[in-house]
Amino acid sequence: MTARSILCTPRARIAAVLLFLGFGSPFSTAADASQDNQQDATAETSSAPEHAVPLPNNTAPRLRLIIDPGHGGSDPGSVAPNGLREKDLTLDIARRVMRYLSEVPEIEVHTTRISDTGMSRQKRVNRIRASQADLMLSLHFNHLPQHNVNLVETHYAARGNVARSHAHDHARAAARTAAANRNDTVNLDFTEHSAAFATMVQKNVHNEVKAEDSDATDAGTKANTLFVLTRSFTPGALVEIACISHPEEADRLVDVNYRNRLAAAIADAVRQYHREEFLPATRDKAI
Repeated sequence: MTARSILCTPRARIAAVLLFLGFGSPFSTAADASQDNQQDATAETSSAPEHAVPLPNNTAPRLRLIIDPGHGGSDPGSVAPNGLREKDLTLDIARRVMRYLSEVPEIEVHTTRISDTGMSRQKRVNRIRASQADLMLSLHFNHLPQHNVNLVETHYAARGNVARSHAHDHARAAARTAAANRNDTVNLDFTEHSAAFATMVQKNVHNEVKAEDSDATDAGTKANTLFVLTRSFTPGALVEIACISHPEEADRLVDVNYRNRLAAAIADAVRQYHREEFLPATRDKAI
């Protein structure tokens, strides 16, 4: 019997699936909504990242990563046919990635949220900046009108994306302030590291998804003006791990072993970036 046949009604499906993920009831009350609003207000006044994995005391160059689990609080993100919510999946995968990387002394891990907390996109960027991270990764799941399509794609900010993003909104003053607080060379170079990291994440995650779904499409890496990528001024990427609109993929995501493999694939991409991009750049700066 499949997970979908067990879960009979929409409310029952969501509640039962969240038990698999280890989350509480998804059904909000008026009190819950009020609490969400309070959380959002608190998030707007605090820029500190919510969590860091403690590090052993050694002198090896360490990479500081911040993971941004997409959506949260009153924003569920996309909802799968079996009731899985994107906000729960992104947080679950983030926690698993953090656990894998906690065993790597050369990598320090922060996150923008460790619970079902909502925040604005500006708040996410503020937390990424406040963490002074060397690398950021935003986690999402795709939802397509073609429910028979399953794909993986990863976005990053190229140089032109950053300029276009700032030119099309009313944040020029904030952008100038942010640029003034950071080295201009870093602002130019972070996009090059972003493209390299996006390629690593895309390859690893797609390989894992395709191992379960031979028809899964590799949609590749794409330069994009997404706010979290262009405003963090931090090397990084946003990965759409899979399509939760695809019924079979949504059912696979109920399996904790599958989610562990996806998290391990992401953690391996971070370790690869540390070896191939971060350490060489650190050595070059030391010369």
